[in-house]
Amino acid sequence: MRRILTVLLVVAVALMLALPAAAQDDEPLSPEAVVTKLRAAFLTAFTGTTEESMEEAFEQLVVTPEDEGAGEGVGTFILFYAMLLAPPPGEPAEIDGDTAIVKLQPETIEFVLVQQDGQWKVDMAATYERMPEKFREVFQPVVERSREKARQVACLSNLKQLATGALMYAQDHDETFPDADEWMDQIMPYIKNEAILKCPAASDLEYGYAMNAALSGMAMEDVTSLASTVMFFDSDIGTRNAAGGPDAACDPPRHNGGNNFAYTDGHAKWGREVPSFALKADLEKARQSNCLSNLKQLATGALMCAQDYDEVFPDADKWMDQIMPYIRNEAILKCPGAPDLEYGYAMNAALSGMAMEDVTSLASTVMFFDSDIGTRNAAGGPDAVCDPPRHNGGNNYAYTDGHAKWGREVPSFDPEADGEEHGQADAVVELSDDSFEAEVLKVEGWVLVDFGADRCDACRELKPVFHEMAREYEGRVKFASVDLVKSSKAQDDYGIRYIPTVILFRDGKQVDRTVGFGGEDEFRAWLEGNLQD
Repeated sequence: MRRILTVLLVVAVALMLALPAAAQDDEPLSPEAVVTKLRAAFLTAFTGTTEESMEEAFEQLVVTPEDEGAGEGVGTFILFYAMLLAPPPGEPAEIDGDTAIVKLQPETIEFVLVQQDGQWKVDMAATYERMPEKFREVFQPVVERSREKARQVACLSNLKQLATGALMYAQDHDETFPDADEWMDQIMPYIKNEAILKCPAASDLEYGYAMNAALSGMAMEDVTSLASTVMFFDSDIGTRNAAGGPDAACDPPRHNGGNNFAYTDGHAKWGREVPSFALKADLEKARQSNCLSNLKQLATGALMCAQDYDEVFPDADKWMDQIMPYIRNEAILKCPGAPDLEYGYAMNAALSGMAMEDVTSLASTVMFFDSDIGTRNAAGGPDAVCDPPRHNGGNNYAYTDGHAKWGREVPSFDPEADGEEHGQADAVVELSDDSFEAEVLKVEGWVLVDFGADRCDACRELKPVFHEMAREYEGRVKFASVDLVKSSKAQDDYGIRYIPTVILFRDGKQVDRTVGFGGEDEFRAWLEGNLQD
């Protein structure tokens, strides 16, 4: 089947190169021209010339389904299918009022178009329904997964809006959360949209969510960790102003083996496991997490400062003052794990005024760290690190590449040391066609492979997250990457059509894949969900 599709694809590409020019954009396109232009744009994006024309074509020429978020899956199906067809339409369209049918040969393939604002546009949902059943059967799993993913994302958006509305309510009511028995009514003036109370994946329920009953009328300051305490969540209770605890979360889970949860700090994410509903969460864990966030912001500020000053790190005796214009928040200079200290961090003195290019391993050299010195612009070496450790038997460290992590052992402070000597070498293995089998297919255990290219914006967004997670999961999951500009065999072997595509292997067998990058939280949830199966 793959060989036949490949041959057809090659033939289609050759034929597409001879496509006639479409009508001028300032004139309404005929139905035939719409289909021709859409296929031409897809070919351009597919061959890697540009992706902008594809986005523009979709915006101008396509009407995607409004219900159930089916647009992406249906669109992918139709456009890939179109690539396997014979030459562009040769017969006039059959027009009946505001609907037109464009037929393609040799097999009768019909594209359904509708008029919208005086323009003909392809109706993806209607076109999909008219596809031959044998093709719909092949692509039905892809379409269904895409639909469910779209529902999950739409549900996350609903929960984020609910959380935002609740926080706005709290701001106007002495920093207290809504009452659990009337929370929908209380936050409605802030969200002003009854539709978001319904989950797109639970169309049979009038109301798809519930509130954490433990938060009812609670002051925000009494919640130990806003970032880890659930506020709203997927629930099958189905009544207005539904509320409850962990047992009120959907069981079985609603979205791909998990549920969506909104937290008391306003963020929302998917998870297989039911997170904490308790208001008095592990205080030390929350402090450690907040400290890591502070250090990441300090590292980001220092790198922004270096960018403006010839790629040179700040001076150790005035680093807080130099990076303040970039972080603009004195509060992050204080560690929540050391409330008695005015300043909770210090800088690696060895980096003072050093050029970034002179640091041998940015990923393994400490830049900022937990310290008990307590003075402004504190700096020093390994002996300035908190002893005893500040957080659960270890300390937090920010590195010169911008990432931050906790550790029991004091890492390298030497800017000229080889990262491998400290076990801090880049944990992501760069793969080639020749090394793929040995590094992935013959490895026992988990291997996560990122297929991408530098020209791709989403790939560049994923890269730092991927590298940071590689260090975090070291010893548990092997992380590897493939540059598709240099290695085409793996792309063909695994049918990579869109980038970034990340594939998870176990014992050499493909377990799951995710396409695109929807943010760190979503990516982490996807990986953790698979590892827990």
